[in-house]
Amino acid sequence: MRTKKMPLRRICLLAVSCPLLVMAACATHHPVEVARVTAPPTFAGAFVGKTFNVVDYGAVGDGTTDNTDAIRKTFDAAVAAGGGRVLVPSGTYLTRGIELRSSTDFHLAEGATILFSHRFSDYPLIAANWEGKDTYVHQSPLWADNAHDIAVTGPGIIDGQGDGWRTVEQTSVPKDYWDQLMHAGGYVALNKKRKAVTWYPSKAAHDGEDALTALRSSTRPTKATLQDFIPYADLLRPSLVLLSNCKNILLDGPTFQNSPNWNLHLLLSDNIIVRNVTIMNPSFAHNGDGIDIDSCRNVTMTDSTVHAGDDGICMKSGADAEGRARNRPTENVTISNCIVYWAHGGVVIGSEMSGGVRNVAVSNCVFIGTNAGLRFKSQRGRGGTVENIKIDNISMSDIQGAAIIFDMYYMSENSKVEPLSERTPRFQGFSVKNVSCDGAKEGILIRGLPELAIADISLDKVRITADKGITLTDAKDISLKDVSLKSTTRPAMDVTNVSNLTMENVEVEGAPPPATKPSTTNPSTAKPWSGKHGKKKMKSAEESEEATTQPAVEIPVTQPSGEDSNTLQVFHISTTQPGFRSPASTQPTDDTANADSTKQN
Repeated sequence: MRTKKMPLRRICLLAVSCPLLVMAACATHHPVEVARVTAPPTFAGAFVGKTFNVVDYGAVGDGTTDNTDAIRKTFDAAVAAGGGRVLVPSGTYLTRGIELRSSTDFHLAEGATILFSHRFSDYPLIAANWEGKDTYVHQSPLWADNAHDIAVTGPGIIDGQGDGWRTVEQTSVPKDYWDQLMHAGGYVALNKKRKAVTWYPSKAAHDGEDALTALRSSTRPTKATLQDFIPYADLLRPSLVLLSNCKNILLDGPTFQNSPNWNLHLLLSDNIIVRNVTIMNPSFAHNGDGIDIDSCRNVTMTDSTVHAGDDGICMKSGADAEGRARNRPTENVTISNCIVYWAHGGVVIGSEMSGGVRNVAVSNCVFIGTNAGLRFKSQRGRGGTVENIKIDNISMSDIQGAAIIFDMYYMSENSKVEPLSERTPRFQGFSVKNVSCDGAKEGILIRGLPELAIADISLDKVRITADKGITLTDAKDISLKDVSLKSTTRPAMDVTNVSNLTMENVEVEGAPPPATKPSTTNPSTAKPWSGKHGKKKMKSAEESEEATTQPAVEIPVTQPSGEDSNTLQVFHISTTQPGFRSPASTQPTDDTANADSTKQN
């Protein structure tokens, strides 16, 4: 291969002016050394003891009977016997919260569904940690704290009835789903910030949005009291599953779906195996992360499928000063053989990474239709270090944003350069190889900070087709080897303030986008888009005006609710959620109503 050295400024000019660029090393730097991830965890709990059937303790799988006491008694019996399997046979078991207990396996047989009540009062407000900071939320429907040797297994389903908790924008769902929300009750009003007609679970949820944001931002929740949060209870959505301060966790087989907030939240826990699980949230589910591995050690996730309303498979470790004080990194994580069909990111680190993330290996994964593929994000103020990350053999298609993104400006307009301090986040030591992407809005984006460059990033054997090519800003010690990127726009490569950039056998091809003819369609007579649930319909000018002026209206709740009712609420929305996409489908929905601009995590 022909090798030619040239100054970096010349490379930048060629990248702008040439549609095809093949280059070799222009500077020398040492290859990225990624620490080996420790051996995967093993699960000690064999659960060879007795099986305890919830039906024997009074459970009825008819979808309407309250099974809370029966399930609790079954766990009590298993614990009294020194551990064992709590079996849920075929049927639909309506229940309030379930606490997992040490040395027990919560096993859902084929055809079994745990259906959690969505009545808010069934889940007390508790001190918790969410989005990396201490706060108060409703207790998670399925939870454990300071437990050991716990498992959730079997082919059954755990359903959080998140439809009754989450706000929903009218334009993000099909008409039949919206009609079901209208029938179920709630409160509808214009969300002025997003300029969208929005369904809320209650008027209190609508009225309290701005005040809760102010409470969380101006007065740290660690200083606030439970009483401060009670007025906003209808907004304090829990994760479907929260396992905190636990050791030896096995999640093997179930489907976890329709969560009020994040789906699976693993917090401050060690020795975790997640395998053969399906994690399902509608694409319009606000904060509907798939799985969040948060300040955990020794984690293996394999052979699983994720469909999320937010980030798919995400690693975190606390936010800002609270995360740095906790000082508990997520480390020694292996993720392999997983598919993510819809999410804001396929595999994600951040943005709450203030305690650090290190020693991560991701391999043999597929992302289809996600907003981003590999997504690493932070911002000034986070601090913390993300390092020793190894990515290998990733296949992507139809990526709505960047296929590979490192971004230190996530959800931040702050362009003011700060002195280096504990507030400065660090990304260093990434090895990314054997990646292919068939279609993305942007190929590769690496955007560091002027005060601290993103460092030691190696991209090897990467093939991407995208609308936009490669952007490198405020980075150093970047290695591109055997990289091919075809973009439809120029410049195909844009390099700014990058030092020690090594390029070997790199092909970057850019071409002007094809000319487009002016549209002759009259928007007022255009037909709605066809395709998957979740696609937005075109609106005429009259319809748009009507949407922005629609008055708030409270819809009577048709199901029993409140403290005076002994009947648990079943939220009557079809179990086939709009926005879900089956593995057979490869096209994403076009819903963007819950884009990252509506939240920060």
